[in-house]
Amino acid sequence: PSIQSPNIEWRFMVGNGGWNAWTSAASSATVAIPSTVVDSNAVPITVQFRDDFANTTTDLACPTIPRDTTAPVVTGVNIAGTKYGEKTMVGSGTLNVTVTGSDNLSQVAQYSLSETNTPGAFIPYNPASTNTGTVSISTGEGDHPVYVWMRDAAGNTSPVQTAVAVV
Repeated sequence: PSIQSPNIEWRFMVGNGGWNAWTSAASSATVAIPSTVVDSNAVPITVQFRDDFANTTTDLACPTIPRDTTAPVVTGVNIAGTKYGEKTMVGSGTLNVTVTGSDNLSQVAQYSLSETNTPGAFIPYNPASTNTGTVSISTGEGDHPVYVWMRDAAGNTSPVQTAVAVV
């Protein structure tokens, strides 16, 4: 009769950083990429498996994982109102702002709208639908900038993009 091992464990090595601890193997795993891994283009991942009898596989190279270090780009900011050149005429201090963005790898995940040059709360971004949020501005007459940021799934934040509302 053959004896089978009921438990399989695995461990990972990211770059040349050394092996992590053995854990029970599953259908998928999340592997943290330490900040000490300096390769900004791609990260090699190696895995080993072992059974209850301590039989260990040779090192198995996973496909190289691209590393996203590039910020997303705000590609469009549209303030609801009457367009006047590069500005939008509005009648109130609450603005509906539709934004679009792009990212080279991990996709845009969130956006932020603000009346000041400091990001506010980030709002979930859905690339498959229209992304419209509201921002309140002071109601004094004149130009009022609206500041927009995008954040991708890797946590990179875009440079600020502005649009101008005129009350």
